[in-house]
Amino acid sequence: MPPRPYVAILLVFWVAVALWFLQRELWPQFRPDAPPPFVVDFVDKVQKRSTDIRWGVTRNGTPDYFTASTSVEFIPSARCYDLKGTFGPNQKEMPPAQKFTVESTIRITRQGELRQVSIKVTKNEHSLEDQITIEGDVAPSGPFDDGTLALRWRIPREQVDQTLPPAEVALHGAVLNPYQPLGRIPGLHAGRRWRMLMIDPLGDPSHGVQYLQASVQPELHAVPWEGHDAPCWVVEFRDPQRVVAVMWVRESDGSVLRHDAYLGPDHWQLDRVKGRIAMNNPRNPVRSGS
Repeated sequence: MPPRPYVAILLVFWVAVALWFLQRELWPQFRPDAPPPFVVDFVDKVQKRSTDIRWGVTRNGTPDYFTASTSVEFIPSARCYDLKGTFGPNQKEMPPAQKFTVESTIRITRQGELRQVSIKVTKNEHSLEDQITIEGDVAPSGPFDDGTLALRWRIPREQVDQTLPPAEVALHGAVLNPYQPLGRIPGLHAGRRWRMLMIDPLGDPSHGVQYLQASVQPELHAVPWEGHDAPCWVVEFRDPQRVVAVMWVRESDGSVLRHDAYLGPDHWQLDRVKGRIAMNNPRNPVRSGS
């Protein structure tokens, strides 16, 4: 039998490893207020770049000039995945004053840890002064999946170059961009609640970052999808006054089929499209608060 000091050292080592594994891998999944993690599907992991997911866009109930797409790309140099989103006009004859494009990238590690957020808004493709750029890195700030995101917000035309105070985030949790739908939200059940950081790239920097309270509604709602009704969880995202966003998430696999955002006077609805089959309105939709 080894000497007792060696046995004690070995026990301390294994206890330390077990505690590290608990707080890094298991605790984030069981925290009652933890946001769901970003998810990269197996198909996306084995490809250098995934097939784009297309989203049909309506504004205030009518088809709009905009379209959206999301994709996943593996970055070998960083050993990370970039979750990319593009939201922009799909018709050249759209009035120039109404045009804008939002290009978003959220970088996560292979383990699903949030590392970086980058958003660029282009209002005039011929002028750099009409661009808005938002960039920030995530740094760990505590022993239990806690981190901070420090965002730098630049608007040349308005002479804004502002670094916002670090915002608290969960390292394994998602953040919400109204113009970049999430592909999947796993682990939902009736009554689940969590706090989630939202970044509105077209909002004022002093109010563009805010925390929303997310809650899963008690009943499933049927959503027409590929010729049949898909049972979906409905997730509401609220600020203290109203509903800011709503997502319809398929119960079977966590796929987001519809993403709604209520921004200012506009209600943006993004419907996941597959082939020629697009989502229609779900039955008994959740209404926006006022």
